[in-house]
Amino acid sequence: MSRVCEKLKIVNGTAYDLRRTGASMIASERCGVRGEVIVRILNHTPLGSPVAQIYNRYDYAAEKRTALELWADTIIKMVALSEHEVKRTARCCHPVLP
Repeated sequence: MSRVCEKLKIVNGTAYDLRRTGASMIASERCGVRGEVIVRILNHTPLGSPVAQIYNRYDYAAEKRTALELWADTIIKMVALSEHEVKRTARCCHPVLP
C-alpha cells in the first residue's frame, strides 16, 4: 500500500481508506449495491437482529461477485475516461506538428 500511495503522491493513505472509499463507491448511485451485500463484502457483522443472523446462513457469494464485478467495471470506465481526458488535453495543449 505504501508503494501505491507513494506513486500516486497520496500522503498518509491506508488500506482502510481504500476499503472505505470502495464501500462508499459501491453504495453510491454509480453502483447502487445494497448495504447488506456491502457489509458481507467487508466481512463485517451482518445487519439485523441476532436471531436473524443465526438463521440466515446464506453466504451471498453471487451478490458479492456481482457487486465487485460492477465496481471493477465502474473503475475501468473511470480510468478510461481519465486517460481519454489526458490525451484530449495533451492534444489541445500540445498539437502534433506535421
